[in-house]
Amino acid sequence: MFMSATLTGAAVLSALVLNASALDARVQAVSGQGQDRSELLYTIAGNRMRIERTETNQPHVVDIVVFDSNAVTLVFPQNHGFIQFSAEAEPSPGLGATNSSPGPPPGLGNAGPFIPPPVMEKLELQDTGRKTNLLGFECKLYELKQRGRAMEIWATDQLPDFEPYVENQQRRFKPHFIEDQWQELLRAKKLFPLLVKLRMENGSERMSFEVQSITPQHFTEEDMKLFAPPAGYTRLQPLPF
Repeated sequence: MFMSATLTGAAVLSALVLNASALDARVQAVSGQGQDRSELLYTIAGNRMRIERTETNQPHVVDIVVFDSNAVTLVFPQNHGFIQFSAEAEPSPGLGATNSSPGPPPGLGNAGPFIPPPVMEKLELQDTGRKTNLLGFECKLYELKQRGRAMEIWATDQLPDFEPYVENQQRRFKPHFIEDQWQELLRAKKLFPLLVKLRMENGSERMSFEVQSITPQHFTEEDMKLFAPPAGYTRLQPLPF
């Protein structure tokens, strides 16, 4: 069973340090973009992480991640099915783009000058040097800026690598904007965000992510069933991306 007590501040950090083998905890967060708001629960046990939305208005997909193997399982309660695939992705535009220009597509001949498609801007986390303490964890402030948008990210390296919540298998090679890249950039640096704000040039807030509580957990053998599809669910084939 989950521990019912929620610890905050230095008590959280002390409890986690005592568990030297792994961080077992429940992390509650709220993510918002425009009028959309998601209440997220990260359940962490050793090398496994379960991510789910806790709103009860409808069934929501459950993500299960195994860090050692980079395996991802998406569980679909609405049809009692699940898919499994590897999180290892090929390089995406924007994360490793170069300035080399491709030649003209075949068949154009001398129809006119070839105008290459625009190269997606490569973003990098900028360490501002500022530090603070959030929920008992030392955090650094990182910044991302792109075309009039500025994102501030308070993140820590004292929690497991961050994994974004997804509701379907992600396509590769899709265009990446600042809203898409920040999660992958944090994961590459083995950081977990506690507070994220994306603002437009006029100061209006476009997106946010905030951890509200961190509760150390003690998992029983029965609890570990949370990190596998329920009995009776059917394995489905992932899309061939």
